[in-house]
Amino acid sequence: ISRIEKLDPDLIICTGDMVDSDNADISRVETLGKALSKVAPLYYVYGNNEVLNTYGFSFDKPVLQEKLDGTDIKELEDSLDDKLEKAGYKVLKNGMDTITVGTTKIDVHGVLTSNPSAFWDYSGESFGDYLYSDADHLKITAIHEPFIFEEFEPDSWGDLMLCGHTHGGEIQVPVLGPLYTREG
Repeated sequence: ISRIEKLDPDLIICTGDMVDSDNADISRVETLGKALSKVAPLYYVYGNNEVLNTYGFSFDKPVLQEKLDGTDIKELEDSLDDKLEKAGYKVLKNGMDTITVGTTKIDVHGVLTSNPSAFWDYSGESFGDYLYSDADHLKITAIHEPFIFEEFEPDSWGDLMLCGHTHGGEIQVPVLGPLYTREG
């Protein structure tokens, strides 16, 4: 926390897997959120671990089709969201928030269904609304699984894409592409 405070960030974005899929205890995540939300606007995007812990099933397309049966994904019961919001996080689930830093308007969009099989069906509409409105805003896309960037090439993902899932890292260099992921 003290290292982050010294950096004096304009915003902080957590891209998931801060909650273990096998352990519902989020006290450390809550403590972190309470401290970091005093430093800068704090955003949270669910990873596959939060999804499994919260909903009890993965968010790939076949499973979602079976479980949702026509229900909007945002209507699924979610006890984690309230806890994170109370701890100071703004949870983005296929949604966007706009902040102003200096004179720059920034749209932060968080994707809930980052599994490539489910992205367009369950996140595509909200992503399009975010991407193509207010073109003069800086666009930051926060998504958990980076595989979506390998599978789809839309006109744009925004100005900056942040992802998690790789547990310490993916490094992607322009022209050369990805150099390392935890999957190899």
